[in-house]
Amino acid sequence: MAIPLPAVSLAMAAETGVTAPEVFIQQHHEHSPLTYSNPVSLGNGTLIRYGVDRRNNRLHTQTSSDGGRTWGKQKPECEVLPGTYMVMPQLSREGEIHLASMVGRGDGRKIAVDRFIDIWHQRTTGKRANWEKPNVIFQGYCGALIDFKQLGTGRLVCPFAWWV
Repeated sequence: MAIPLPAVSLAMAAETGVTAPEVFIQQHHEHSPLTYSNPVSLGNGTLIRYGVDRRNNRLHTQTSSDGGRTWGKQKPECEVLPGTYMVMPQLSREGEIHLASMVGRGDGRKIAVDRFIDIWHQRTTGKRANWEKPNVIFQGYCGALIDFKQLGTGRLVCPFAWWV
């Protein structure tokens, strides 16, 4: 969905000759069983996003070749762990996808006592054709995944907010 920019930006564009960029949003309903990741550029003009369907614990992808204006059909990828809330993808220099996933554990209401959200890592191999089994990388209460980057050394960094 395109968001119209405020009139001030359009007036400024007329004065300066600079055209304001289009902004597209990806809406999620708070209680929907389906959540999408932020899109990742595959480097060839194609965007890919990852969807988690909590009804059947499945991960699927959709691609866009028009900058996120439209998305193709869902392609099944693999199973996700029960309790997976969301995933954050990262495209490595080798062309593989790494996913950081927030996975709920426990059914209580006391944060970090009987209710936890762990972080798991999962990756593709074979030019994104196969998925390895996920591994837990943090156990506790993750409030939010903030980013997911690969450093020049190849090391993956995934900052997050956690309950102390």
